[in-house]
Amino acid sequence: MLVIKYSKNFKGKNFFPHSTVTDILNRNNEELYLATDLGVVSYDFETQSFKELNILDNDYLVYSLTESDNRLWIGTYNNGLFSYNKNTEEIRQYKIGDITDNLIYDTLIDAQNRLWVATNNGLNLINLENSEIKQFYKEVNNLKQPASNTFRDLYLDSNNRVWIATIGGGVSYYNEDGTFTTYLEEDGLASNIVTGIAEDKDSKIWLATHSGISIIDSFSNSIFNLTPADGIGGWEFNTAYSSADKSGLLFGGNHGITFLTDDFSEKNSQSPPVYITDFQLFQKSVDKDRQIFNNQIYSFKADENYLSFEFVALNYDSPQNIKYYYKLDGFDDNWINAEDRYFSSYSNLKAGNYKFKVRAETIRGNLSQEAVLDFRIEKPWYLTLPAFILYILIFTAAVILIIKLRDSIIIHQKNQELETLNSKLAAANSELKEISTIDSLTKIYNRHYFNNKFKDLFALGKRSKTPLSLIIFDLDKFKSINDNYGHLVGDQVLKTAALRAKNILNRNTDFIARYGGDEFVIVLFDTEKSGAEQVISDVKKAIEKPMEIKLNGKNFDLQVKGSFGLKTIIPAADDNFNQTINLADQNLYKNKRNK
Repeated sequence: MLVIKYSKNFKGKNFFPHSTVTDILNRNNEELYLATDLGVVSYDFETQSFKELNILDNDYLVYSLTESDNRLWIGTYNNGLFSYNKNTEEIRQYKIGDITDNLIYDTLIDAQNRLWVATNNGLNLINLENSEIKQFYKEVNNLKQPASNTFRDLYLDSNNRVWIATIGGGVSYYNEDGTFTTYLEEDGLASNIVTGIAEDKDSKIWLATHSGISIIDSFSNSIFNLTPADGIGGWEFNTAYSSADKSGLLFGGNHGITFLTDDFSEKNSQSPPVYITDFQLFQKSVDKDRQIFNNQIYSFKADENYLSFEFVALNYDSPQNIKYYYKLDGFDDNWINAEDRYFSSYSNLKAGNYKFKVRAETIRGNLSQEAVLDFRIEKPWYLTLPAFILYILIFTAAVILIIKLRDSIIIHQKNQELETLNSKLAAANSELKEISTIDSLTKIYNRHYFNNKFKDLFALGKRSKTPLSLIIFDLDKFKSINDNYGHLVGDQVLKTAALRAKNILNRNTDFIARYGGDEFVIVLFDTEKSGAEQVISDVKKAIEKPMEIKLNGKNFDLQVKGSFGLKTIIPAADDNFNQTINLADQNLYKNKRNK
């Protein structure tokens, strides 16, 4: 494969007048339009040369290019949207007042010849026939509108649906009744930060996110997630593209470029191991010191007939979507679909031999091997003839002795085999717990931990009538730090701010978590509003102290400001913890607007 490089440092045909290319528009394989840091440049395939078009008077940083009929649409960084008539050379500029924001991330012409404009603060839909402009924003508690106001990427799929990627609000597609269908982390998405969209030949939507790659089958309403463990090269991706025949997909990230075929997710599917983690008689474990009950054999008396089982599948790809199937041979005729329930119980079991079997199915449809446990319930004495009581007692004692001897031998052998497995399982459980609760960048709690812990504290506050304070804060103009110094410096700022805020919290009942992007939450149990305001003051002083960031041999002296939102509540019976989060979030943005 021949690779030709063009640069402003070269001469002749390999000379390119600028240093940055942000978008490329292919005009029927005859000419390319390139969006650059200093305007629009064309490339002629026949002459193999570049030409500066000088469409705009100023050398604006161009982010996107889209063509409709005789017009070229030019999206810029902080200078709005331009419409250029290629016949009359007339130029019209759209800025705040016409559209929602001046920072244009992407533009798209849909199947109805309408222009979509994704901006840093709102989404625009322009009717090219009558110039009517519709604007879309996030609406609190309205799931039929976008979940974020920062729109990053646009994509028209093979079914003529317009998909919109957002920062912090997952991905949505537009319904012609004016509503949006949205997919978020709570629906199984890898991350709510989506930066690129592509489509394979089976009409599945592939998403570049900051926590891996998500694959949406919108017809079955299922979501698959790919992580570095699947061989995709890294966690954070920024762009996504499909090949011409949609059999291959390209994803760009901070680790490089990843190329995947459309059947990659199926090839990398794995069946999860399943373990029976507890076996209970009358709701008490038959062996409290045992962690795994696979392949064990037990015997019970006639009246010991209320038995329960707990089981788990170790799967890191959408574990919340695991389905379980179980069957008790000797009692059930067919497999029982337990959905996501990980336990089962049986009562009034008759005497006999039983084999409990359980298996799991992943979101990708992969079935695991069966986990098996054998047990026996003895016959009651009153069902035997009195004349044979003595013989039955002798026979039963012999059988029990043999079973115990055999069990002792088997258990001894299995204990040796399971000792290594238990160690690995304990390590896997520890790793799974950390992954599910700790934010990988800042090393504080993540949003998943916050949601569960805050819900528990909210319920405790209801029962005990104890005040609960929730603080939400973010870093003002954090995006400018990423734009001016790069995301690595921005990551160090987030880590420093998180550590400083964490160090302010002295009580075991208080904790801080990363809510998303540059947004953090602090939960203060048994804390009145005045106490929470003091914590805000202390955290604000801490994070606004000058930061000295050292990265790659360079020092960056930065100082950030924070905006805070507070909601203190003594939860009542009809209060909802999600409502409390929304109220704190509203107070944050109210304070931000008042600055």
